[in-house]
This record gives sequence, C-alpha cells and structure tokens, in this order.
Amino acid sequence: FAALLQGQRDASVPWQTALKIAETLTTDSVHVHLVKDGDHSLSRDEDLELLWQVANNVREKIIGPVTPMPDESNDIDITI
Repeated sequence: FAALLQGQRDASVPWQTALKIAETLTTDSVHVHLVKDGDHSLSRDEDLELLWQVANNVREKIIGPVTPMPDESNDIDITI
C-alpha cells in the first residue's frame, strides 16, 4: 500500500511526478492525492488535515485501528 500527496501548484516538483512515481511502484494499491491549489509545502490547515487522514489510513492498513483513549468521564483510576 502506498499513498502520495502532491500539490498541483508546487513550483519545485511538478504534480505529474507523483503520477510517474505511482506508475513505478510495485504495489497494486497506490493512492495519489492531488491538491489542486496546494503548493510544495502543503502546510495549510486543510492540507495538514488531509495528510493526517492519509497517514492514519496507512497506519490502519499496516497495524490496524488504534483503540481510542478513554475520556475523562470514565471511572478509571490511574495512580502514579
């Protein structure tokens, strides 16, 4: 499984590069995420949210879903 994120307004790396890389990967599961108005840094809040979602998706495919932390309303006593 592979995931690639690429901004289409990236002045340093043309977005077509992500497609070329995807073509060369040997895995059958390649997801290319093109961010139409994204630049090279992909550092806007919406870009970082996409990166977080993609990274979590990759992590779940590798190790499975993570059990969420219990919230404070649970009656769990943790003494240190």
